[in-house]
Amino acid sequence: MQVIAKDTQGNEFVKTITTRMSEGKYSRGLVICFGWPVEYYAEDLMEYYPFQKSMCIDMSGLNHKGYQVTISAEQMDKIVEKFIIQNGIFEN
Repeated sequence: MQVIAKDTQGNEFVKTITTRMSEGKYSRGLVICFGWPVEYYAEDLMEYYPFQKSMCIDMSGLNHKGYQVTISAEQMDKIVEKFIIQNGIFEN
């Protein structure tokens, strides 16, 4: 799945969202990947669903053009619905 992330200067970045399963010693479960190094456990994202505001994926813009980068609440809801809810991982 691809979404458009935007920075505070209006620059747009196509982000390919993927998933992986974590089988770590201290944490397990579905991980939503927004492009290195940004990853979140599905369980953590569910705490904010439905999203009320955009989600910051690069506060200082170090991996982009130097400005804070966010993904809109609407796109975050679609990510959660596609990768978590439709797959029966969690129910809201």
